[in-house]
Amino acid sequence: MLNGTAASFNLALPQLLVGKRKFPVVNLDDFITGIQAGYQFNGINFSGNYTNGEFFSLDGLHFSARGNALIANKFIETINNNYGAAIPEVNPGDYPSTQRP
Repeated sequence: MLNGTAASFNLALPQLLVGKRKFPVVNLDDFITGIQAGYQFNGINFSGNYTNGEFFSLDGLHFSARGNALIANKFIETINNNYGAAIPEVNPGDYPSTQRP
């Protein structure tokens, strides 16, 4: 039920913004789904595996520091593309990896 609700919201939000001020939307659902299959950035392999995938923290729910850096880059990319800005991306490698017990 929750996935269906989130999917409905993700479809409705861009529709609500039609005709409004230019307001970019960052589609994290597609990005996070892509992470599940594996994603590489600056030599770091990310996946949905919370024990060694670098994207999620060990609780399997929250993002790791490196995962948050990747998400920040999606926001930066969207801002740059929509407003002609030149904000530099962050390097996830500058943030700590998931610390395993």
